[in-house]
Amino acid sequence: MLLNKPGVVKEKLAFLHTLLPKLDPRRLPNQTPPPQPSNPPRSSSAAPTHNFDILIGPRNGEGVYAVRVIGSPAGENPNPTYQPLPHGSIKDVLFYVQNLVAEREDMETLGRALFAFLFPPLVKALFDKSQPREGEGVLRIRLRWDSDAVLADLGRLPWEYVHDGRDFLAHKRTLSLTRFLHDNAPASLAAPESLRILAVSAAPTNLPPLEKLADQQQLLEAAVAGQNKIILKTVPHVTRGQLREAIEEFNPHVLHFDGHGRITAESGALALEEAGGLADYVTAQELRVLLNSGPVRLAVLNGCETAAQPTNRDAAVQGVAAQLVAAGLPAVVGMQFALPDRIAPTFMRALYRGLAANKPLDQTLTEARIALYFDHKDKNFWALPALYLRVDDGRLFY
Repeated sequence: MLLNKPGVVKEKLAFLHTLLPKLDPRRLPNQTPPPQPSNPPRSSSAAPTHNFDILIGPRNGEGVYAVRVIGSPAGENPNPTYQPLPHGSIKDVLFYVQNLVAEREDMETLGRALFAFLFPPLVKALFDKSQPREGEGVLRIRLRWDSDAVLADLGRLPWEYVHDGRDFLAHKRTLSLTRFLHDNAPASLAAPESLRILAVSAAPTNLPPLEKLADQQQLLEAAVAGQNKIILKTVPHVTRGQLREAIEEFNPHVLHFDGHGRITAESGALALEEAGGLADYVTAQELRVLLNSGPVRLAVLNGCETAAQPTNRDAAVQGVAAQLVAAGLPAVVGMQFALPDRIAPTFMRALYRGLAANKPLDQTLTEARIALYFDHKDKNFWALPALYLRVDDGRLFY
């Protein structure tokens, strides 16, 4: 063919283009492909997602709440259903779950009661219509709170155990479940070449002993081993000053904390260390000041009760996880109760591998929960991580 003869390609293409201006030279044979960008954007294999927003409103009488859908693929239901919270029927089961001695039957009983509260008939009808088929995407269930008082009332419940009568919703890859705070959504950031994780830990001498911090650091290092896109910096026995300086110098994308958390009637706190080794409780409000408008995109708080809420419903959003998200962090993963040290590496490995691949955080948490459930004989721990989110599609980077 004439176009394939050497020395005449450019001339013939120019001549043909004068005759056929609409001719696309890229469709002709043996043409050199256009140059590709030297740094193509990082892609993700994550499935498309749609949001299913459940708003829980003010109480209409003691222990009764307004529940309605304010956004879904199938529409909304403007008229709320007033739902009593089943405190009485789940009190004993909740005790078993909180103390990590629950059987599967206990968890299912709790999950079905929570499902009945979240999905009255009007909500469930929209939910059934919105659910994607296998391979068609993910439906992100976002629990939203009408006020800080409602969050203080209900945020301390383990919603991750929600069970539809057949399965725990958090085990389904076609679904995800988040606690969503929507005010002042943060600006998106370009995906970094490497994910910088600052891992700090504290074991105050006047609190119950933890595993050796050196062992915890080794577990975290092993969890991210082989991930070229992850840069890890560790600071054991961290004090206030060391935490502040490490964030300033390292500019981490992720702040990972191992240690003790505490929740009171008014606030949540993390136990750092004083110079002498005693506990130095840093409140959620203090952490909010430290992290506000800084480099951290995600905080992972591996301490007991770091996802819990104060029992005083008249207080502002003061649980550690919720307050950090309210301060502007795109996302916080906190523990509702203590995650055992023997279980934590499984969770960390699944979490950080997903983050390094720039997958949506809620879908990454689903995989982490499945890993916790499948990899260990103890079945009480998979629902302990709770995700507080304020980015609309679950992505920390673009």
